[in-house]
Amino acid sequence: MNLRIDTQLSHLSGNELGILRPEVKNKGFTHKQILAEGQVCFNAVGDSLPLTKMFFFIISHRNLTEMGKGQGETSRQAEFKRGLLKIESILWATLILIISLSVFYFYHKEKASDCRKSISRLIKEEKDYYKDSAIYLIDYVNLPCRPLIDYAALKSNSNLRIIFMFKPDFTDSDIQNFVRVFDIGMPVDIRRMDKRWQNAYLRCNKNKWGIRLNFLIYIIDGKIVEIKGF
Repeated sequence: MNLRIDTQLSHLSGNELGILRPEVKNKGFTHKQILAEGQVCFNAVGDSLPLTKMFFFIISHRNLTEMGKGQGETSRQAEFKRGLLKIESILWATLILIISLSVFYFYHKEKASDCRKSISRLIKEEKDYYKDSAIYLIDYVNLPCRPLIDYAALKSNSNLRIIFMFKPDFTDSDIQNFVRVFDIGMPVDIRRMDKRWQNAYLRCNKNKWGIRLNFLIYIIDGKIVEIKGF
């Protein structure tokens, strides 16, 4: 067998050798396994259109990224502002509550001080009589709703003088009915308020609701120990 290459064959075309190129029936056919669907490649040197698309793609991507960051920062700022507003509202509510309580406290402290001073002046005028006593200032009482406080305990205390002072408009029948209903035993002193005691009583009753209370005043050695409203 002769395996040498004939030099005349090296420059012959395929047709002269009788070798035909394969005939392609569908020139537009592509293998899906080789070329992935939807994949776009920019591979054209000197072609300005793909480069322009790439440029706008980069710019738009950057803008979207910055926009996303901006929206995130705006959301955080809004949330932070809402938190500050809540804290501010709580602080204002606390401040208003403190001011209201302070006004309430000082108002009632001043009222109690004014009440105590008025009664103290009256006691000093008759110090021996009021030296050790329990004074009831009576405007209105009711057995089930507004009972007579501390009287059951005071009855057994012989060291205290028990004094009932009624408003000037109480009649003798009103007083007798009071003694009967509350079982007031003797010895007790029953009087009507004079003008000075009535003024002191009204000072003790100062309130914006117009409620009239009764009072029990404990006096030991000529000094007010306690004032109870009921």
